[in-house]
Amino acid sequence: PRPVTTLTDDEKMLVENVREFAKQKIAPITFQMDEDACMPKDLIDSCFENGLMGIETPSDLGGAGMSFFGSILAIEELARVDPAVSVMVDVQNTLVNNIFSVSYTHLRAHETPEHLVCRLLLEKK
Repeated sequence: PRPVTTLTDDEKMLVENVREFAKQKIAPITFQMDEDACMPKDLIDSCFENGLMGIETPSDLGGAGMSFFGSILAIEELARVDPAVSVMVDVQNTLVNNIFSVSYTHLRAHETPEHLVCRLLLEKK
């Protein structure tokens, strides 16, 4: 096994890309977000467009197909610039996506993705 401190080429690229994204898109508006107590929708959209909201999601479902460690690396880079954005990406990757992924894996043999999403959002148990 490799030490955790030794990153793969993909992990290094992820760190560099997230660091650059945070520097260009988040850093300039950090103080304004704090003052307004609001995260702009275009920043959230940009996180989705740049693949930050589906790091562990399998590539066949539109995600990056990386590991949990990849999510940690991205979250750490974002936290260097803005902890709130970091938490948003963390929750999306480690909670929300995992709920859909586990449910999708379990039910996909019997349902279409559209039907599954409707069940996950509307079904009461």
